Amino acid sequence: MIRLTNANSGFSLVELTVSLGLTAFCLIALLGLFPFGIKTHQDGICQTTAASVLSSLITDLRATPRTGLRSPQYGIAFGTAQYIYLNDEGRPVTPTDSTTPPRYKIAIAFPSTGTPSGSLIFVSLKITWPAFANSENNSSLGFVESFVALDRN
Repeated sequence: MIRLTNANSGFSLVELTVSLGLTAFCLIALLGLFPFGIKTHQDGICQTTAASVLSSLITDLRATPRTGLRSPQYGIAFGTAQYIYLNDEGRPVTPTDSTTPPRYKIAIAFPSTGTPSGSLIFVSLKITWPAFANSENNSSLGFVESFVALDRN
């Protein structure tokens, strides 16, 4: 079998330029998605941490003895609206602490139902981040909110 070879086989300069241009266009589009992916990942971490802290707060409120006026872990006073500040790990910190600045702010409220509900206590919990962001001015503010009814019989 005789094999014929063509001395002009290969890619032309035009074909090479078009393929490099197409590859560069795809890579630029792909690299443009990285900041969006990183921001989405960071938001997911914050939401997961906030949901975990919210679950811990609810457990702490439910674990409070019936005669107790404050929750054991976070020291939440029943019937008093208050704020708690947490660091990145979900531990309570003071808002003015410069060594571990707060990342999350928890607003705790005890809305009244207007009618006597026996021994039920209603608690509204809202976790926002970053801790010192103003919710009216910052549209990218993240939050997790929950409403809990506690039976204190």
